[in-house]
Amino acid sequence: MQLVEQRFAIGEQIFDGGTLTLSSADAHTRLPLKAAQVLIVLAEHVGHTVTRDTLLDRVWPDQFRTPDVLTQVIVELRRALHGGASVLVTVPKVGYRLQAEVTRLGTEMTSADAAPVADTLDLKPQLAPVEAAELIAPAPGQEHPPPATGPKSSWASVFWVAVVSLAMIGLWHWSRLPSTKTNTESSSILPAPAIEILSADPASERWPALSPDGSRVAYSVLRSNGHREVVVQIPGSSAQTPLLSDATADQAHPVWAPDGREVAFLSFSGQDCVVRAVAAMGGASRVLRNCIPSVISWFQWPTPDTLYTTYMTPDSPGLRIHRQWLNSDRDEVLQYPRRENDHDSEPKLSPTGRYLAFRRGRRFSNLMLLDQQSGQLQEVTAAASWLTGHTWLGDEGLLIYATDAYGPSELVAFDPATSRRQRLSVAPARHPSAATGTRMLAYEWPRQQTQLWSFQLHGEDDGLPVLPPSTGSDRAAQFSPDGASLAFVSNRSGADQLWIVRGQTAAQQLSQLQGQRVREVAWHPDGKSLLIVTSSAERWDALALDVATRREQPVQGIPGSIRSLHGSRTAGRLLAITEIDGALHLLVLDRDQDRWTTTRQLLGGNRVAEAADGRLLLTLEGLPGLYQLRPEDAEPVLLSDRINLVNQTSWTIADDRVWFIQWTSPPTLRTLDENGETSIVRELRRGAQAAPLVPEIAIANGRLVMTAMNQDQTDIALLRW
Repeated sequence: MQLVEQRFAIGEQIFDGGTLTLSSADAHTRLPLKAAQVLIVLAEHVGHTVTRDTLLDRVWPDQFRTPDVLTQVIVELRRALHGGASVLVTVPKVGYRLQAEVTRLGTEMTSADAAPVADTLDLKPQLAPVEAAELIAPAPGQEHPPPATGPKSSWASVFWVAVVSLAMIGLWHWSRLPSTKTNTESSSILPAPAIEILSADPASERWPALSPDGSRVAYSVLRSNGHREVVVQIPGSSAQTPLLSDATADQAHPVWAPDGREVAFLSFSGQDCVVRAVAAMGGASRVLRNCIPSVISWFQWPTPDTLYTTYMTPDSPGLRIHRQWLNSDRDEVLQYPRRENDHDSEPKLSPTGRYLAFRRGRRFSNLMLLDQQSGQLQEVTAAASWLTGHTWLGDEGLLIYATDAYGPSELVAFDPATSRRQRLSVAPARHPSAATGTRMLAYEWPRQQTQLWSFQLHGEDDGLPVLPPSTGSDRAAQFSPDGASLAFVSNRSGADQLWIVRGQTAAQQLSQLQGQRVREVAWHPDGKSLLIVTSSAERWDALALDVATRREQPVQGIPGSIRSLHGSRTAGRLLAITEIDGALHLLVLDRDQDRWTTTRQLLGGNRVAEAADGRLLLTLEGLPGLYQLRPEDAEPVLLSDRINLVNQTSWTIADDRVWFIQWTSPPTLRTLDENGETSIVRELRRGAQAAPLVPEIAIANGRLVMTAMNQDQTDIALLRW
């Protein structure tokens, strides 16, 4: 009997071998092929330990393999199984045991059916069509009931409007302060902390670093001259002591020496960059290492004579973790499980030195944990998110990290010994830094707000807000193909959802996502539906949303982890940016009967748009410049080096031209012709000030809509337990 016909329950989850899915009442996870094969073998021997060699022989027969391939599969299974490490137990130096109730559904599974596993599973992915006309079909339970009308509902409506209004006012005042309510989602790892605001002036304070004994905090302050300066402050005092009184270069990312006597930081001017160390009370400085500001941003000083940092080597396309010796030129590339394209950064050793935590990925990434005793690598976070720092708290070795997986960036505690985690509900929060000898933690407390502004393409207007101001932030605006509607992402309702503006009408919320947040949005060329990319704490998804009915339908069958979707001018075609094996790829997908197939795949794709003549214009991950790819080209060709995602240049295609914003003072809107020549269209100002920008623009009907920063203030806060 073929294993693809087997189904069995693991607790409340059901595994289906035909579709390689693990499902429960509220979740549906498609397992990688090898993860499904390992799960089947473990289920055969439920309650008993299966050795690593047995699993390797059964799932990777007659193949070259290393032990880390099995480790990665175990991480994936624990992420998908309810109970994680408590259900899939590690037996040190032996193997793994599935400790759960397994119930066979349908027919019995024998060991003869399961050997070898690789010969009995369908290796072809189950792909589904994503044609927009079919995506908007009603889904069970998604019908929207008509609103209540008549006298019976009028008084209730007034009452609830009043209640909601009072609640919103209360929430607005409450949101002005950082939250410290302890989340009870899991058993408590840490009690509720006390909070102290360390800095509160209008300047932007970034990258706090708490001294080992918790007595001082170093951070970088943006001065009125536009340069950043590292200062030291004692909690309870408002005095800021600059480390270098005559600094002429920018100073960022301070790090304390292990004995607390010095502070190291990046000092850079243009392309000249060094890691400089200064006595904690100020004075003369010394150079520890040279650096490259566009590649290295974070480092750790765990021992007096070593630094842990990351940079790219000629033999690897991704960042790798290095250990450098300060008393010599010795530089060691750490050996740990990784793929060629993995982009690893921000290494942080635990207080005992057993664990090394680091971030894997570029803008959206996962937090990884390397057990240096066993060599095993674990994913702490399940789905790539915007991770903004991590640190080790006290001597107990708790890992605290900042993530936007649940909404605004917040702090989460993780215990490596038990794999338990706790959302601390300290938000907004970024870049935590803890003391090693006490339960104290410093972090960034950001208050940012963005708003959509509209400018005439050919004029000298100072711009006008697209919508009245709100307490939320609006971003990622996209015009419909006819230019009559503007879709955008906003958290004005409390969470990132999809909104729309038609003509002069008020903004309306289109999506009603629960437990997910909208990341990216693009119009289908028919103008009737929108393609949106969403994320949760567990995974990324792609949805098609019908504008008229607001019905949502999953977009399935795209390989890899989807980062963005784009409609094509060619019927039956879809463009996607996905992450595959640690690297971003551009996929051209064409409909083949009842499924989408990849007809072209390009390594490094970061952002793409299609011109009227069929050219694909794209930027590539980690490379400067805008490239073009014609159907007959084997590789993309550089079109212009003026458009550069490394420096976050905003660009789009409209009216068969490329438009982009050059980061000058003030910023300027420019066009790019097919030969790569640029022309200045106009300057962008709001009143007498240059418009502070976010790299997102949309153009239609003679108008430019861009995302502008209304508020961008960051202070330093302190937590005590």
